[in-house]
Amino acid sequence: MSFSTDAKAEIIKLPVGKKCCKLAYAAAFLLDSEDDGEERLLCNYSSAELASAAQRAVSMAFGKAAAPSAGVKALSGYDIAFVSCDAVNFMKNIKEKGIFGACACPECRSIFLRGAFAAFASVTDPERQYHLEFLLKDSANAKLLYAFLNETVGEPRIVNRKSGTGLVYKGSSYIEDVLSVIGATQAYFTLINGKIEREIRNNENRATNCETRNISMSVDAAQKQIAAINKLQAEDKFDLLPPELKKTAEMRLLYPSLPLSELAARFAPPLTKSGLNHRLKKITELAEEQ
Repeated sequence: MSFSTDAKAEIIKLPVGKKCCKLAYAAAFLLDSEDDGEERLLCNYSSAELASAAQRAVSMAFGKAAAPSAGVKALSGYDIAFVSCDAVNFMKNIKEKGIFGACACPECRSIFLRGAFAAFASVTDPERQYHLEFLLKDSANAKLLYAFLNETVGEPRIVNRKSGTGLVYKGSSYIEDVLSVIGATQAYFTLINGKIEREIRNNENRATNCETRNISMSVDAAQKQIAAINKLQAEDKFDLLPPELKKTAEMRLLYPSLPLSELAARFAPPLTKSGLNHRLKKITELAEEQ
């Protein structure tokens, strides 16, 4: 599979907790839908997997009746008609007032971005180049997503395609930020490790290679920590953590690539490197407990 497909397969398996977040997630999948005037939203997705993910998202938010049947293979992708008066009215409000109307809590923004990435984004294999693009068929819907991305990620470049409007990011930093925010941890670290490997190949200086290996070790440790935190969230144990461990987990998710010394300095008041390391080890141990 491609890097883009792997990233989507990873995020559509992630849990969505609160009701408001479920609405934001469904809104992302429904963003480029067409209202046919009969309480139906007509959607098209590029694959059967995404059509199925959209059905689950809409069902979670608006009830099973909103997704009555499997996607039907079309000339291009898969078509679904979602029958739900609530969903129609919800999307009308978003298309009138903007995407932030679907974001009732701080987590909703990252959840919406996760759904938009799954439904509309493609990422070039970072071994070749850094290119992230959200492609929407309707230009008006693309403007809504543009406004959201401009505030949450950074200003994308608008590209007119034959099949719609593309919102494009070039450069690894934007892609890293998006993958981190949406919870595509494996894809994020694949990209980071790829950068490190290229640095090693392109630089024969021993000092640089040594520094790069240290970065790689730091990345591996952070990857294990984030995997442990994701496991606690999936098992509904995250909110049961003591306040200091919960804050530590939130900071690690917010800054997934920072080394311990820099992450410790972000706390208020700052922690020592050893103190932060002790907390993260405790989180990992709790995730490993049966």
